[in-house]
Amino acid sequence: MRSEALTKTYPIQWRNSATMLGGGLYVASVAIWHPLHEGLFGGTALAVTHPLGHALHHAPELPAYTLLAVGLVELSRRLSPQLGRIGKIGLYLTLIGFALMAVGTLAIILFEGVLQTPISALETVHPLLLLPLIGALLCGPAILKAKMLTPDGAWLIIIGAALFLGMIFTGLIDTTWGYWVGKGFLTVFSAGWTWLGYAFWLEATHSARRS
Repeated sequence: MRSEALTKTYPIQWRNSATMLGGGLYVASVAIWHPLHEGLFGGTALAVTHPLGHALHHAPELPAYTLLAVGLVELSRRLSPQLGRIGKIGLYLTLIGFALMAVGTLAIILFEGVLQTPISALETVHPLLLLPLIGALLCGPAILKAKMLTPDGAWLIIIGAALFLGMIFTGLIDTTWGYWVGKGFLTVFSAGWTWLGYAFWLEATHSARRS
């Protein structure tokens, strides 16, 4: 009887922790792997123009985007009734964005990494980041207003998204210093999802124990 209960709850608990794990991997990718990879290979140009370099640059992002998308499915299922129309749109926009980025990153790894075939169309994976960023500005305030989970994670995704979008629309992201400052804002954004994911996992774990 106990093993049957564990079988039923384990997949649920795994989905509840996916946002936290995906956010953590995204932090590691942006804050640790990207600077390390770009430093070892002499800057961002190689990561963009060299097939294997580009694939290696994005490889750690694949599990991060995939886990974030999976986690947001569960997050949407549990939280969307309390978020209102704008909050729901933001959450679904973020979910779609991370899912598309996972598919695009997988294509980069397969074609440019495994097959050594550079495909310029795969650069569209970068603009897709706009979807989660804009989505965060819509769902973040809704999460704060509904007073669900802890406010810290919501504030981080709002601040990180707003500052990174500001860097993009002002063109500062194209400067050398702006590129690295933007990485910092993106780290704040991804840390926010880690924090929200942790709060959601903690809440779901407590609910499961009570039941």
